[in-house]
Amino acid sequence: ASLLRLAFHDAIALDTGTGKGGANGSIQFELDRRANYGLSRPLEALRPIQNAAKLSWADTIAVAGAEAVTAAGGPQIQVPLGRQDAATPDPFDLETKVGSCEGPTTPGGGVSCRGQVSTTLPDAG
Repeated sequence: ASLLRLAFHDAIALDTGTGKGGANGSIQFELDRRANYGLSRPLEALRPIQNAAKLSWADTIAVAGAEAVTAAGGPQIQVPLGRQDAATPDPFDLETKVGSCEGPTTPGGGVSCRGQVSTTLPDAG
């Protein structure tokens, strides 16, 4: 689960207005952000694989996320390689976010983002 969360947090910081961000390995510079708490462990677990495979961090994280989906019983996802690593963190406040999570209130008082997930990631189920 932590590898899937790592891949998601790396990819979701995409500014759809400027095209900046996305699955670019910038998560390695964003570990101090509250939303990314606990992601240093899965990142460090990938370090020997990344070094041995000589892949970019962006590709390593994307492949690990795809493999986590498969390991959880989801579909096999082909990940094209060749991403370039970011040299800096992605913007914290995106100009145009991938989506907003506005939906019906759940019994616990939170907001259901299921509709947003299916709109943003149509193959996510």
